[in-house]
Amino acid sequence: MKTTGIFFLLVFGIYLAVNCQDMAEGACSQMLMNDLYQMDFSQKIIGNTKVRFDNDTLYYAFLFARMHYRGLDDVIIHLKYKKMRKSTMRSQPQVNVFTNKSNRVYRILINEDPTLNGIFYRDFSINSIIGWFGHEIGHIVDYFERSDLGLMVFGLNYVFSDRFMRTAEVFADSTAVFHGLGYHLLEGAEFCLNSDKISPAYKQKLKDYYLLPDDIRKLIYRFESKIVLEADGRDVSARNRIVP
Repeated sequence: MKTTGIFFLLVFGIYLAVNCQDMAEGACSQMLMNDLYQMDFSQKIIGNTKVRFDNDTLYYAFLFARMHYRGLDDVIIHLKYKKMRKSTMRSQPQVNVFTNKSNRVYRILINEDPTLNGIFYRDFSINSIIGWFGHEIGHIVDYFERSDLGLMVFGLNYVFSDRFMRTAEVFADSTAVFHGLGYHLLEGAEFCLNSDKISPAYKQKLKDYYLLPDDIRKLIYRFESKIVLEADGRDVSARNRIVP
């Protein structure tokens, strides 16, 4: 690992977080792809990311989001295109009863069909894409703690229980915020709810199952308050809990 590159990445991330606070409604300014290209990402993260498409914007946005989840450095995550009717992105575990869960492989599928009844990733800003990846990696944090049987039960509950689905999606949103990607997630949420390209049905789905912008702002405030308290050396255990 090249410490100079990692230091630059951390400084760049802190710069974004600080400067985002001064922008209207918390929206971050567009990051230039050249800034991402010049970062020297962790070789472990690169080695554990398997990419099955040729799109540098998605790849580097994913790496930027993944750098915020250092507990998953050793986890293998595949990125690939897949036509999906109702999803922009979807994260999935590859369940294998003969494999220990610590060696489990995960996939993030990206919809490449611009006619879907949802959000086409090319309509997103780079910050929104980072936020979306942060959400999907939040799901992987959830999957990581579950056994293969637990994942099967999770899948059934997700499909047949609206309440469970909302709990899972709010957990993923909250996890992204508490890993420092709140402003990126906020920009994506506001875009989705305000864009004329998004169908009313899909906007309603976002309102029913995901955190709304005001909810994200409240979590960002909690996260930033936690950082301040940690800097002061005070106990922040109560503030650090993520409650779906």
